[in-house]
Amino acid sequence: MGLSKEEFKVLVMLYVANSDGRVSLDEVHAMLERTSPKVYAEMKIRFAKMNDVEVLQCIEEHKNRYLTTDADRQELLSDLKAVVEADGKLLPVEEYLLLGVEEVI
Repeated sequence: MGLSKEEFKVLVMLYVANSDGRVSLDEVHAMLERTSPKVYAEMKIRFAKMNDVEVLQCIEEHKNRYLTTDADRQELLSDLKAVVEADGKLLPVEEYLLLGVEEVI
């Protein structure tokens, strides 16, 4: 699955936001502050068809193309943290997944 940088970013945000089993309205708003509604809608549909293994494989396939510097990685991690904290709470599962994604990227 070939993704643009923006699509890649949204896929990772959806993955982390969904770590507690649902994507809250606050998390959606936080994602829409970082991408267009069109890209978000397209990636939500694609994300819904993928399992965890497929998402992780996609992250692995695209990270070297889009996360080439430490600044790129830090920007993505900052966006991910903002998304999961958008609902006013950081659940242990979200914190754990953030750490896991940080290790992968």
